[in-house]
Amino acid sequence: MIKEKKFLKTNFLSGVLACCFGLCMAGVTGLSRGIYPMTVFVLLILIGMVLLGSAARGAPDQSLSRIWWKEIVMILFLFINPLMAGTLGFYFAAFFVIAGISWLITPVKTGKALAGVLAYSLLVTVAAFAVFTVGLKIVTPSGILR
Repeated sequence: MIKEKKFLKTNFLSGVLACCFGLCMAGVTGLSRGIYPMTVFVLLILIGMVLLGSAARGAPDQSLSRIWWKEIVMILFLFINPLMAGTLGFYFAAFFVIAGISWLITPVKTGKALAGVLAYSLLVTVAAFAVFTVGLKIVTPSGILR
């Protein structure tokens, strides 16, 4: 019988990341932001625990043969985002994170692709502002725009 390396399973790694990201976001925002964001962060932690449980149970899953540097950088972007949101503001931080991740996954790095990434990031950020701040009246960290 071959011993299986459960810590290399995608479910296990996804569970660890979901739990860590939920805990990081809950810790950074605290209870001051209200019930809505805290519910999302608690759900992230619970989903992470379910994924960890399925990996520990031995559910069939793909194992990772290698972790690429791009994946590590994208995960770091997600963890740096709440820290930048306090300083830069929620929407500026979101713009930089969306642009950074989009640029990393862009297959061909040209000037035209960069313009597309920046336009896409701006569009998503403006849409998020319209929905959350204007439409739902959710208060987000203002950062440098205080």
